[in-house]
Amino acid sequence: MADVLDQLQSAGGSVTLSGEQARELAKRMERLQSLARDGERYRKELCTQIQSLCMTAAPQARPDKLKAILDRLTADELGEVRKIFAGQADRKSPPAFQFDYGTGSRERTDADNSAFRMEKGVRK
Repeated sequence: MADVLDQLQSAGGSVTLSGEQARELAKRMERLQSLARDGERYRKELCTQIQSLCMTAAPQARPDKLKAILDRLTADELGEVRKIFAGQADRKSPPAFQFDYGTGSRERTDADNSAFRMEKGVRK
């Protein structure tokens, strides 16, 4: 493959490839297209995550402006932006308790748990 790349880079005009070189080049192109599709999908997922996090961390942000900014960033830069917004979003809405112990409060109280107690030696 290196010889094909050398030929293409040093060509002043047309380049003639052997059948084997052409097949190798086509195989390489297919692999690069597959990687490009994966990269586009990853980039799109990153942008979606960032937009969602941004709406939590900075609800005043305009989605159209945010999208325009994100479209100009590399995948590495998008990853950094995601980290920043994730931290801000976590601070703005910390995880809630799954159960409120029937009090409507997030604080644990001494609730009556007698329905869940198992008594020793009692079988039904």
